[in-house]
Amino acid sequence: MQDELRKLKGENIRLRSQLDDLLRSSGQAPTLDDSTTDEVAVAPSPQKIVDQDPEENEKILEIIKEVEEANKKVNKGKKKARVAQKKDERKATSTPKVKAEKKATPKVKAVPEVQKKSVTGKGKDWSLLSDSTLQRKTMKELAAYLSDYDVKGMKKGEMINLVRSTSGK
Repeated sequence: MQDELRKLKGENIRLRSQLDDLLRSSGQAPTLDDSTTDEVAVAPSPQKIVDQDPEENEKILEIIKEVEEANKKVNKGKKKARVAQKKDERKATSTPKVKAEKKATPKVKAVPEVQKKSVTGKGKDWSLLSDSTLQRKTMKELAAYLSDYDVKGMKKGEMINLVRSTSGK
């Protein structure tokens, strides 16, 4: 496999040098870069090099240019596909499924004022809430729930203890 690759690279280099010679003889500057000549030493071609007709040389030049352009397009297409695939992988790993579900749910309209009051405390027994839930309540919410009691100057911990002691109000 590697021997075949070396032979093909050598053949490619030989054809490029032939192309450069033809371009120089026609008065044009060579447009192809010779960066590949450093990679592999030119391998001797198994075929005899025979002088060809100038028309035939032009046809060969056109074919070589078309092949190189096609290879460039294929390489660009592969690169774009790899970049797109990497972006998809990043999206798949960085966004959990929960976010996708959130996007699908419709937006909730503002809750009417009547419902807000019942949610903040008058309709529920806060003494049944866990300690962590009570700790998340603000001082205002606790004071609103304990509106029947004098809570001025009380600390949050004292208010939570008062909520615990009142069962069902």
